[in-house]
Amino acid sequence: MYPKIYNKKTICLFRYHNIHKLILKIYTLYKKFNNGQIMDYMHPGFFTTYEETKSWLDEVEIENYEIDETTLVVDVKGNVKLENVFSKYIPIQFGYVSGWFALKGSRLYSLVGCPETVGGDFYCVRNFITDLIGGPKNVDGNYTCFSCDLHTLEGIPDIVNGLNCKYNRKLTSFKDGPSDIRGSLNFSHTGINSFDGDLNFNGYDIKCVGVNMYTLAGVPRCSHIDFSDNLVTDITPLVDAGIQSYDGSGNMLLNSEKYNITDDENYIRYMVTKLTGSKEYMEQVLDSIKTRDVALYDQLVGKYNIRGAVARSIGANVYRKRGRN
Repeated sequence: MYPKIYNKKTICLFRYHNIHKLILKIYTLYKKFNNGQIMDYMHPGFFTTYEETKSWLDEVEIENYEIDETTLVVDVKGNVKLENVFSKYIPIQFGYVSGWFALKGSRLYSLVGCPETVGGDFYCVRNFITDLIGGPKNVDGNYTCFSCDLHTLEGIPDIVNGLNCKYNRKLTSFKDGPSDIRGSLNFSHTGINSFDGDLNFNGYDIKCVGVNMYTLAGVPRCSHIDFSDNLVTDITPLVDAGIQSYDGSGNMLLNSEKYNITDDENYIRYMVTKLTGSKEYMEQVLDSIKTRDVALYDQLVGKYNIRGAVARSIGANVYRKRGRN
């Protein structure tokens, strides 16, 4: 059950990791059956006195703040940095923050308490949130929400000047996302593997590295796109969209002079590393391998009927044998 290194620290970390996953599952189910009303469950409520509010602001070293004595809403002239606070929730209600507002590594389960308006950039990094409900409704700068546990972009402002939502593997669509993205967009290493109809982009550059993307169909017009480490074979959609600047390394681009892998051996070697994920996804990869190396395809599918890491191991053995010959 436990890792091979049987020491107290490892076992405690292992137990914590599993407890954390259980909490996230319970939390997700709760929101599903309560229409997203998370205040009573994950948020015990805000401080009710001026003294408590002021004490907390001083404790987390926030300066140039003003507390409304009636509503206890806090406005800040400048920046707010709540990093590694480990409070799970924000115990006060911010109103307006003129600078940037950063929530980094604080293990938050909810954005309730965030300011209504942020004059600079908004950062939410390495937290446990599954949506953006409770977050700011107006952000004048960029909107960053990477390395969380996002399942949806619900709660994000209608208009953002830039969106960075990378490293959210459970995020599979731009549904409930902004109605207008005016700056850069980065959804690398997420579960979004296509340019679906929910994306509303009017910015200048896009980054979608390592999202298991097969086609660039539907790509919006932009000045530059980085779609490295995917499974794209055709850049025609880029031409159709008028996109001339791109980075497509780690793909098999048949009609690109810049990244045309003509060597079968290198192509198959790369494709074997892609044999992970769902059955449907791996079948697509195997079909691509079949077009280049029928013998290896037969080994992977017919004889072994493999999945995932076993496929990579078989592929590696094939290449070692070829090398000796």
